[in-house]
Amino acid sequence: MRKILFIDVDGTLVDYENHLPESAVRAIRAARAAGHRVYICTGRSKAEVYPPLWEIGLDGMIGGNGSYVEDHGKVVMHQLITPEQARTHPRKNLITRALGAEERIRADLYERELVSGDYLLLCSDGLVNTVTDQEMLFEVIHGDGPDTCLDRLLAIAKRQGAPDNVTAVLMQMQ
Repeated sequence: MRKILFIDVDGTLVDYENHLPESAVRAIRAARAAGHRVYICTGRSKAEVYPPLWEIGLDGMIGGNGSYVEDHGKVVMHQLITPEQARTHPRKNLITRALGAEERIRADLYERELVSGDYLLLCSDGLVNTVTDQEMLFEVIHGDGPDTCLDRLLAIAKRQGAPDNVTAVLMQMQ
């Protein structure tokens, strides 16, 4: 009888330093060779599931605290919240990782192709919580370059009562 196995990632399949025991790899591969299906279950997003886990030969994942389901490379469910929900979510400022909290650093990596003229804004919640996406876009489109645009964005945040520190870097690709 074929079975479907759901395996927790953090603290079960890997330890909190992301160490994957070879015995776990062998057990999962043996289960799949016997015709069983193996899925990982995790609070991680797909981007946080590192290649060594996928290289085991998994059938899919339930991730993002249940908001993302993948089966044999096909996304079955992907629930997203709206930008407005993200702005007002009670856990929007929850720190999930910090430098120095763990011996090993785990980073979320996202790749986007940028071309000459594109802008990249890295900023704290002090800016995001007080200046809307539309205001930011307007300032970038109508700005006179990164420095002037950034000065205007910071002025808007202060004028609109930014409740804490406002930190931002605006870069234009050459």
